Amino acid sequence: MMDKYNIVFITGDAWRADFVDSYANVPLLSALNTVRDRTVRFTNAYANAPWTSPGLLSMLTGEPVFKHGVHFSWSSPRSGSPSVIKSLKSQGWQIPTLTYLNGLSNYITLGYPEDEIPGDHDPVRLIRAIESTDEPFFLWFHYHDSHMPWNAAEHRKAMGIDEGAIPARLRDSVCSQFTVPRSEFTWNQEDKDLICRLYATNILRMNEWLIRVFSALRSRGLTRNTSVVITSDHGEELLDHGYVGHASTQCYGTLYEEVLRIPLIVIDPRAKSRTLRGRVQGLDLFSTLLGLAGAVVPASAGIDLSDAISGKQEAISRLESNKREFLFHSSRMGFRTPKEYEGHGVSAISNGEWKLIIENYGSERTMLFNLKDDPLEKDPVVNGTRVEYWRKKLLSASSPNK
Repeated sequence: MMDKYNIVFITGDAWRADFVDSYANVPLLSALNTVRDRTVRFTNAYANAPWTSPGLLSMLTGEPVFKHGVHFSWSSPRSGSPSVIKSLKSQGWQIPTLTYLNGLSNYITLGYPEDEIPGDHDPVRLIRAIESTDEPFFLWFHYHDSHMPWNAAEHRKAMGIDEGAIPARLRDSVCSQFTVPRSEFTWNQEDKDLICRLYATNILRMNEWLIRVFSALRSRGLTRNTSVVITSDHGEELLDHGYVGHASTQCYGTLYEEVLRIPLIVIDPRAKSRTLRGRVQGLDLFSTLLGLAGAVVPASAGIDLSDAISGKQEAISRLESNKREFLFHSSRMGFRTPKEYEGHGVSAISNGEWKLIIENYGSERTMLFNLKDDPLEKDPVVNGTRVEYWRKKLLSASSPNK
């Protein structure tokens, strides 16, 4: 029988893949320096959706975004969906409820007791759980304070921000609002650097919290048998395509790289420091979390990355050479989509070289991008045989029965 390992699963909200190490030469996640010798970094990880619920549901159920069925605020996962939580609980892991999201219908079938839902997103809750939960445990915490508003004023000086120079258009939007709908705000491209610095202050706040998380693990002697998996539910646009935010904050869903690429960092006592460049997706975490825990891993649409994390060369080679096609989807306005737009959505398929996006918000728009020649997705191909080839692939793959 495999040893049972504890799992600490941290999902940051709206955290971009390129805001891990530094921005403008300012270090961001210095907390990782203390665990660098056993840290595995995935540099090409993707969420399967550009807003919280569908992205997290793919991670926690191992199901493609079209299959688990969570696309709106009122959605619930299909009743037969598997779940990391249900699987580990049945195999003896302690699983306290730490995340306020579990009170939403989107998460109702995951296996958390309905009478234990936290009423807020206090990050101290994870630290207390590390200090007190019986082993083996699975602790999922969704860190919310990386999300807008970017109000971590205590870190603005470190990011070189002059308080008096923040224009009112930013103070009244990204610095103070939870959502910034396209219809209500206009962005200036000249603000891009300042917007990025303001965003980075919230990542610095997360760094302070991670330092405390790692300290709690060391204090209890858990680093020898605990795997920490840190990722994000989705990315964030920072004027990459003229706007700020993601589907639920812009109130307009897009599937560009900046809202899909996410950090994926695994700190594990069985691992040695390495960077893995193979493409992975959110739904791979279902099998990976179970594999790292030492639990039974059922069949899934994703793959178990635990062998690659532990350094098995065959698994690493398979991962690096993998050409899988990933699927992505969003409702028109993410969590804020009203019933009148239930039939609207945007979907995409990508193999890492080509990405086709079909947006249907009353009228259809199709865009094919060559990600190698056009990584910023500025010059779409809109017709031709290659567009039709990928269009047919996406329409076939997006069936809930696939």
